[in-house]
Amino acid sequence: MEINRFIKYVAAGLIFILAFSNCASDESSEESAINNLMKELENVDPENISNYDFIKIDSLQRLSTRRNYLDGIAKAYSLKGSFYYYLKEFDVAYRNYKSAIETAKLGNNYNQLGIDYENLGRVYNRLKNRDSSVHAFKRSAEVRRLINDSTGVGVAFHNAGFIFWQFTQYDSAIYYFEKALEIRKNLPNKEHLASTINNIGTIYYQWSIYDRALEYYFKSLELNREIGEDRSIAINLVNIGLVYKETSKNDRAVKFYKEGLPYAFAAQDTETIGYVFNSLASSFLEIDGDSSEFYFKKSLEAYQKINSVGGVIISLKGLAENAIRKKYYGEAKEYFYEILTLAKNDNNRLRIAESYKFLGEVNLAEGKLIKAKEYFIDCIEISSNLNLRGFLRDSYLGLSKAYEDLGQIDSALSSLKKYEVYNSEINDEDTKRRIDDLRTKFEFEKFQRQIEAQKYENETKNLYLISVLALLLFVTIITVILYRTNKKRKKVNVILKQKNELIEGQSNQLETTNKELVELNNAKDKLFSIIAHDLKNPFSTLLNYSYFLKEEYAELSEKERLEFVSYMYQTTTKTYELLENLLNLSASRTGKIAFTPDNIEINLLIEKVAALYNSQLKEKNIELKNNFNNSIKSFADPYMVEIVLRNLLNNAIKYTPVNGLIEISSEINNGRVCISVIDNGIGMDDETVNNIFNISVIKSQTGTKGERGTGLGLGLCKEFVEQNNGKIFVESVLNKGSIFKVCLPTAAPI
Repeated sequence: MEINRFIKYVAAGLIFILAFSNCASDESSEESAINNLMKELENVDPENISNYDFIKIDSLQRLSTRRNYLDGIAKAYSLKGSFYYYLKEFDVAYRNYKSAIETAKLGNNYNQLGIDYENLGRVYNRLKNRDSSVHAFKRSAEVRRLINDSTGVGVAFHNAGFIFWQFTQYDSAIYYFEKALEIRKNLPNKEHLASTINNIGTIYYQWSIYDRALEYYFKSLELNREIGEDRSIAINLVNIGLVYKETSKNDRAVKFYKEGLPYAFAAQDTETIGYVFNSLASSFLEIDGDSSEFYFKKSLEAYQKINSVGGVIISLKGLAENAIRKKYYGEAKEYFYEILTLAKNDNNRLRIAESYKFLGEVNLAEGKLIKAKEYFIDCIEISSNLNLRGFLRDSYLGLSKAYEDLGQIDSALSSLKKYEVYNSEINDEDTKRRIDDLRTKFEFEKFQRQIEAQKYENETKNLYLISVLALLLFVTIITVILYRTNKKRKKVNVILKQKNELIEGQSNQLETTNKELVELNNAKDKLFSIIAHDLKNPFSTLLNYSYFLKEEYAELSEKERLEFVSYMYQTTTKTYELLENLLNLSASRTGKIAFTPDNIEINLLIEKVAALYNSQLKEKNIELKNNFNNSIKSFADPYMVEIVLRNLLNNAIKYTPVNGLIEISSEINNGRVCISVIDNGIGMDDETVNNIFNISVIKSQTGTKGERGTGLGLGLCKEFVEQNNGKIFVESVLNKGSIFKVCLPTAAPI
């Protein structure tokens, strides 16, 4: 390598001496030489820079540096960056691109600056620095917009979208793809336009919005057929096949895959050939294991030729899944070990998590429970950081089965609950789409039934007409026609009856789903009612008091001002408590509150919470007795327990009269610490007690001094207590008082 580099620089020096020996002192000759080199290097393909080209680049850099010609220096750095980029020496490429950018800034060379911000974005992507990559592409778009380079702006936005797509941030990806589409649809380059349209289709495919995905894929296919882009045509056809495969139309999927294969070979693109083979293999996975294995091996062979780590991984995964279906568990594990090694070397955390999940499932199938448990836990750790809910759901289910078979029932139940949480979240996201699918299918079946009925009616009319005409000829033909007509009518009636029964069943299913949505909407409407009413009123009060203070400040006495400020403080405090409960409830429902249980001293939390409400206790002259056993601890999330205690104590103060009494006590019962908050307040009737924790039913009562509430806090208490594997109870007698009891585990589950 050093010898080659020495020869290269010697050759460069000789060319430099020969070219400029007769004009070393002639400045105009140097400028002419720089201009000639700039022109010669203008059309150099960055992917195919030869050693001879590198000599020219080196000469351009030295001459431009001597003449302080910034455009030439920036150009040389940029081309050197591309040379090292395609040698996969990304650190060296990065340094050259950075130098090109700094030089282009000094010379206000916006064209070169736009190019090299794009180059820098590609290098950051190779270095696995997504945020810097996106920032570089956005800077490229900003610079190119300044010089009205619409093509460059479109490229920059498209590349930013591609980075987000790589990291499965589809909402951000489609945002940038849409921005690129808005620009590219007004430009003549159909290849760029087709690429962006195809990528938008892929986002919809990932979101399981298959009708929109097909719409974009077919648009992209039409454009690529117009320009004869074989590789892109093959990709479009495979993508269309993938949609049909996901919608259980496997025959149509295979048809499109096979149609794409000749285009991939015509393009002589090994990666695309591997992609087509892999898709074909996947389509046969569940119906023909031997065909699936054949195509996966063809795919693996293609990807290995071009050292495509991602392609090799998906091919190995397909072979592993095929082995699992054949119950060749040892063979499957070998494939997944190979995938895991490749993923770790490539720092591909998604594939690492996926490998752990499948290794857990294979070991579980073999009855190797300890190994299965370890792999599931490894998958959960990575998937939690990446928010891979599908992997989390599957891993918790597998982990639950492993714990159950190991006889660790509490751990099995805890894992199963977490599985249910993730499964519910995933199903909720699919609910609307499934309802739309049912509605579409219902309308389609209804339309089909109308067509069949119309078809039957038309055929019957024709038969009657023929019968009337044939009657003039002979009775035998009429008899045959009537017989056939009657037979056909019965057949059609049977078909129509079957279709009607199917539609009726679908209607019942749709009605059931709608009822479930109504129940969910009732809780949502309660929250919106609280936001609309209980947040609006305090803000109106604050506005009125603040306006009166502002306008009448000079006329008010100091005592009156303090009263106004006190009212405003009380209103603000109550509004903040309401808003905090709303935010906590919303975060709980969406799974955005981190659940971090630990061994906590409940008494410290009680003292902390009591201190928060000291002023309210003094205001109503309520005595608070803390009879809690200081030595008792609980295993729970301290943040959630604090919120529960705050709500319970706040409610007790609210509904306890002046000079009343509130007691907090504790006891140990069946391995649980039970905290009781007891007041001698207004109490509740049986109906209120039965619905006290249901936010969509209960209506809060006014406190003993007119305090307002929403009934939201107790619903939040129930969710947080149950999330900590606890229970909450209430006992109350009207006009005598209430007891709220919270029972939490004293130790972590085994």
